[in-house]
Amino acid sequence: MRVDRAMLKENAKYWMSISQPRVWLVTLVFLLATTGVAELAGLAFPNPLDQFEALVREGLQSGDAFAVNTAANTVLDLLQTLRGRIGLFFGVLLGLYGIVMHYGYLSYCLETLRSRQPGYGELFSRFYMVGKIILAELLCSLFIFLWSLLFVIPGIIASYRYQMVPYLLLDDPDLPVLEAIRQSKQMMYGRKWELFVLQVSFLPWILGISVAVGVLSTVVLAVTGSGEAYYLVTLLLTSAGSLFLTPYQYLTISGWYLQLRGEGMQGNASENA
Repeated sequence: MRVDRAMLKENAKYWMSISQPRVWLVTLVFLLATTGVAELAGLAFPNPLDQFEALVREGLQSGDAFAVNTAANTVLDLLQTLRGRIGLFFGVLLGLYGIVMHYGYLSYCLETLRSRQPGYGELFSRFYMVGKIILAELLCSLFIFLWSLLFVIPGIIASYRYQMVPYLLLDDPDLPVLEAIRQSKQMMYGRKWELFVLQVSFLPWILGISVAVGVLSTVVLAVTGSGEAYYLVTLLLTSAGSLFLTPYQYLTISGWYLQLRGEGMQGNASENA
């Protein structure tokens, strides 16, 4: 059975329009609790790993053949300082925290599609699973890495094998991680391309929002001549786009998972038209 992408998207927009509390408000709390907290922590204690990535990218763009060595030496010097060590500690901690929060947002999407009217608390409801969640992410990342050693394509295919692992663990927290991985591989057999196409179908939205943000921000800069105004407008427009696109994508893909499980669309848009 092939899933109707258009119906999945209509169903996602339907729930975005009627759910209480409003989906965009829950998404705002999610983004503030993850991206917002990470940005604030990064300002106080910069993560050396983020700085390493930024220095390497900057060096490669400038054609510096020794970009990696330069970045590594800079980061090693930073790690000799207390601020650098604290930054690394908070970086790792916030990374793990973000993973668990991601599971919480997925859980919110599933509960919404099942007409259970979850609230803000659903975002923070999965911290009791922190050990299992981290183990699952580590094992999936390891398997993807090992497949990637063969070539890029096998790594990408492997990443799609394991994309249902979070949903399976959310639906059955007692499920062993390896069993969740096995079931995910079984569910995704013959379905990888279908999910890929569904995800790619959001690309026009992503590009459209990016272009709109770029054009409007540039206009503001040209009119005001203020870098601060340019930054503020870019931040506001990007945030507004995320508040729409994040739940739209997550609800659609969560609906795809429910269809694979044989669950119908409860209260879908076509039934309530």
